[in-house]
Amino acid sequence: MASLSPKEEIKDDHIGIFLSLAKWKKSKAQNPGYVKRVYGAGGFSRRFIKDVHDLSNMHKPDLIITFLPLGFFAAQTWARLYGCRSVYYPFEIYGKQRSKYSWLVVVMEILGFLMKPDAVITQNEHRAKFYVERRYSRIKPVIAHNYKSRPDTSVSTVDFSVNHGIPRDKKVVLYQGMLSEGRWLDRLVEAAKYFRDDAVLVLMGKKQEPWWSENIEPLLKDSSTSGRIIVLESVPHEMVFPYARASRAGVIIYDDSVLNNVYCEPGKLSDFVQAGVPTIAPAFPTIRAVVNEHHLGVVFSDYSSRGIANAVNELLALPPGHFKGSLVAAAEYMTWEAQWPALSRYILGNDFS
Repeated sequence: MASLSPKEEIKDDHIGIFLSLAKWKKSKAQNPGYVKRVYGAGGFSRRFIKDVHDLSNMHKPDLIITFLPLGFFAAQTWARLYGCRSVYYPFEIYGKQRSKYSWLVVVMEILGFLMKPDAVITQNEHRAKFYVERRYSRIKPVIAHNYKSRPDTSVSTVDFSVNHGIPRDKKVVLYQGMLSEGRWLDRLVEAAKYFRDDAVLVLMGKKQEPWWSENIEPLLKDSSTSGRIIVLESVPHEMVFPYARASRAGVIIYDDSVLNNVYCEPGKLSDFVQAGVPTIAPAFPTIRAVVNEHHLGVVFSDYSSRGIANAVNELLALPPGHFKGSLVAAAEYMTWEAQWPALSRYILGNDFS
């Protein structure tokens, strides 16, 4: 297995990072200095030739990290030619999403796995098992949970009454994220009809049009949801914390139509944990165990609107501090910073301490 010497000074002019996904998380905790040069960018087949060209013209790399299937296959080829370390770190289960992908994506990913990269990283045990059993990974993936970086806790908490006109005696149930299909938002909106009278559902995020106007707007016009639902525009991620901290509960919700959702690893969970807010989430295998085991909120296995409402009402009936101890404890380890040291050593292939 290729590795980097911990005694060798790692300079950005000889670290090659091949990214098919034109996005690498840039916080200091996630990027401790040696992930600097980015070769390749963009999407799938339309960028494939350019990515290979960029890789062939750069300095010999010591490390190649890929995130998308086509880039994975290309990087594996070049890693063998260069004799350098190769790491695959997919953020989605490609071919098992709502978005339609060509069969070529799956084939390329399988070919990449069969070429045996030095390291594979994924977000939970169910995804790891999928890569071994369904994508024929020849090495066991290492788990790097989708935890967010620690927020700036000095920011002021949002006042929903002053900023958005929500009465102070109301308990805010916050959904933050894309307002798009694939998330059972229609059921969540319908569920608000059955919330306790002191509860308000706040939906905060970017609307997917025309889906939103065609599917959700008519539900919002129903008189039975009047005063029970507030829709807010999306905010930068650094502003999620003050909104979450002002809420009584956070909602995580996806539909179960595709495996990528059922095996979800939502970063929203760590957002709510860091804000000290309990979570209401579907009983999907990857999230149910975490919420129940660490006492972080309530899960629902009845995916109807009534079932969702029952979970919300169950949580709101508990004393406000019911989950406080477990949320405080979880906030210490459910961060990117807590898992980065071990993950960085695995990426580099040595102790690197």
